[in-house]
Amino acid sequence: MEKGLILTDVSLYWLTSTAGSSARSYCESVELWSQLPERSPVPTGVAVFPGDLTVRALAERDNTVIHWSEFGRGGHFAALEAPDLLVQDIRVFFRKLRPVAAGPEGGGRADEGSSSTAVTDGTTALGQSADAANSPSTQREEALATLYAEVLGVDEVGRDDGFFSLGGHSQLAIRLVVRIRSRLGVKVAVGDVFDCPSVAALAERLADAEASGPGLRPMPRGTAAGR
Repeated sequence: MEKGLILTDVSLYWLTSTAGSSARSYCESVELWSQLPERSPVPTGVAVFPGDLTVRALAERDNTVIHWSEFGRGGHFAALEAPDLLVQDIRVFFRKLRPVAAGPEGGGRADEGSSSTAVTDGTTALGQSADAANSPSTQREEALATLYAEVLGVDEVGRDDGFFSLGGHSQLAIRLVVRIRSRLGVKVAVGDVFDCPSVAALAERLADAEASGPGLRPMPRGTAAGR
């Protein structure tokens, strides 16, 4: 998320006088504020950044908190101020919810009461690291993962990680396409990134494109386009 995007959204609310109607749901639910909500059974993760007023006891009272993180940098707009910390924390949270490949009998998920229903330490039931399972498996995937990381400003990107789920947007997609063309010398369009946002999917799309036609070739110096 860019500051310009936030400014655009705020400007739209202000100039069109729709800020009040957008907050109407809070007004309509004011009667419910005095009532204690039922405890949600949904597994919940909490990320606390500087400036956030979060009381852990209250959060755990109303929610099934299975993951709690506190960070020393960032702020209320964590996706803008510390995207690397936020993305990594989200990945850690969902790894705890990732089901094992097979249950105790080898025929599916384990029962809900079993301790093996979710991965809590980043390891699957087969002993394979969750990080290893998401690592790029081909040279092209490795190259694309490197370019993804450069454009998005993150430390690493897995083969199943989506470009937009890691904070990408249309402008960054254009930048990614330019780097793919210049570094890998393959023909790719911005639409390909939207259609195939993950590293693995885009690598497969590029392989199909190469099989159906020639890739980009550098133009000799002094050669004018169209001659």
